Amino acid sequence: MKITNDTPAEYSISEIFMPDIVHARFCVFDMEGTGMDTVNDRIIQIGAVIVENGKINPSRKFESLVNPGITVPPQIERFTGIKNERLLDAPGFGAVYERFRQFIGDDKTILIAHCGFEYDFSLLQQECKRAGLEYFVNPKLDTKVMFANLYPERKETFSTDFLLLYYRIQSDDVTRHTAAGDSILTGRILENILNDYKILGISHFKLVGSRRILKFIPQVLK
Repeated sequence: MKITNDTPAEYSISEIFMPDIVHARFCVFDMEGTGMDTVNDRIIQIGAVIVENGKINPSRKFESLVNPGITVPPQIERFTGIKNERLLDAPGFGAVYERFRQFIGDDKTILIAHCGFEYDFSLLQQECKRAGLEYFVNPKLDTKVMFANLYPERKETFSTDFLLLYYRIQSDDVTRHTAAGDSILTGRILENILNDYKILGISHFKLVGSRRILKFIPQVLK
């Protein structure tokens, strides 16, 4: 896999091949952090679900708060609903990461997040580096890239909200902007994308030429 940050607004990705994607096992995850700086900010919550054979496994869910060791800014408290007081007794990153590894189960499971190549994977890798822990060797994907590869003619920014509307996915039964809630929604998005792959008769994920992806640029939180 090759990723190049072309501009602040877009990146290019190429050289990915994953066989039999429609029957693969995925760990769909989401993280909340103290901010958008993947080098200096910290993880405060991890949520995940397992997708197997194109469907969310309702019995396989992961959720944990993470004590970041730093103060969560007020705007992040308001956005996520996660207050500093709730994190005081939460486990540190190392303990949560070990539980998360056990939840994933093996190094063949595909790790996938929405905007993962822009935020989640970099933030997670930096946390591992800071804690002296081995970063995942699992294959990695992004629902945004999967959708863009299916529909190269579309030029929108494929935000979570865009894909929820595009696929008419129910979202009022989960809490948004929490890692647990957003991982479920990303899992539902992945279910629909994988169904599109089946309908189109595509069994492998293959990206040889470079694909440009518009980044999601969040509004400034106040």
